[in-house]
Amino acid sequence: TIGSPECALMSLINGQMAKFYQLPCRISGTITDSKCYDPQMGYESMMNLMTAEMAGGNFILHAGGIMATYDTVSFEKSMIDYEMMGLVRRIHRGIDVNEETLAYDVIKEVGPRGEFLTEEHTLEYFREEHYNPFISDSRNVTQWENEGRKTVTDRAALKWKQMLEEYVQPEFPADLDRELKSYLK
Repeated sequence: TIGSPECALMSLINGQMAKFYQLPCRISGTITDSKCYDPQMGYESMMNLMTAEMAGGNFILHAGGIMATYDTVSFEKSMIDYEMMGLVRRIHRGIDVNEETLAYDVIKEVGPRGEFLTEEHTLEYFREEHYNPFISDSRNVTQWENEGRKTVTDRAALKWKQMLEEYVQPEFPADLDRELKSYLK
């Protein structure tokens, strides 16, 4: 099964062996045995993605909506997977701790009863330090209820439909298109 801890452990082993032999490594991502949008889908997908990241894979494959042991692909799960990848990328980046980010001079200037929200240093760094959710909802319960009590699956469905509706096909150079078609003949 792809949602098992043993599958995740194999990703870690693959990553370790690849590092030892100095080879590139492909590891599976947000795969799950779950057949629907439920907690099983969430914990299996995140377990597999986190271990793929921990393993140091050069290419994380299967992170685009795969469910039901590879039997199903879902647009909603693709959006949920995208959110999980953003979370994992943020964790992987870590926190920079250095003279500039610690801002001792700002702390000294503001003092024990001051506030940091209006400081130039805060304005410069806060956007980079906080993950901006793609479809997750961090509002309080009252706000969530007032907005229709949408689940992550509801928000994922709205997001992929919005993305599809707003999609604009990029321009492809006509001369390159002719060259490729000629080459294929």
